[in-house]
Amino acid sequence: MEFSRRIVITDVVIDEKSVVDLIEICLEQRPTRRENKWEHRFSCEISYYGGSEVRFDESPRKFTDYFDKPVQGLSLTIQSQLKSGSRFISLALNHGEAGYKTTAISITGEDENWVNSTYTQLSDWLKHTPSQFTWISKKRFWLIQVLAPPFGYIIFTKFYWLTKSLEGATVSAAKVADASWTPGRITMLIATIWITGIVPAAILLDQLKSLWPSVELNLGPRHLLKHIYERKKWELISAMIVLPVLGGFVYDIVKLAFGL
Repeated sequence: MEFSRRIVITDVVIDEKSVVDLIEICLEQRPTRRENKWEHRFSCEISYYGGSEVRFDESPRKFTDYFDKPVQGLSLTIQSQLKSGSRFISLALNHGEAGYKTTAISITGEDENWVNSTYTQLSDWLKHTPSQFTWISKKRFWLIQVLAPPFGYIIFTKFYWLTKSLEGATVSAAKVADASWTPGRITMLIATIWITGIVPAAILLDQLKSLWPSVELNLGPRHLLKHIYERKKWELISAMIVLPVLGGFVYDIVKLAFGL
């Protein structure tokens, strides 16, 4: 009878130390010389960005020697056939969103105690692995509600200014404030601004979320890791565009509210 346990890896940042510790735990499950083994197989595959990959059937001295360029995925299989039964460990790590098959550890064996003890060791490894930044994905709905009004306001006012300019009228915040606003018109305006801003707010958050995937592999020279470079770029964009837009929105709202 076979027993199986599975660990889905998600919301983690895996660096060289983490992956080496994980592989060492898997290698420790190999049969010892005292055990009467009939067959033992080891295979590992490391894939890089750009389509290149490396495979080997024996455990290398140092896995870190293969992290000389950005790693996109890593898979490892250890299979042993013993007198007491079979043992099988399958590991899959891929940079990106977590999945049941793409980022998981599978443990199968005829010895239930071995399966459970191995599962416990690997679960402990996962607990001590650095957690991923998931605030954007977990708070996405509320962030959209916060970002939609300023984005919608900017789009609406620019469109309003454009249409009035084409008509030859002069548009100013003061004129908008002095306009005759009934409760119905105010409600309609707020709804229009909010709906207009939902799409750009959602697009922005999705872009930011992709910079912090469920499983982040930081394997390879740090200056060559694309997602880290993209984060720095978005930090600059936020400082130069997003924050001024939010600041302008707050300023205009205060100005309209107090008739400045």
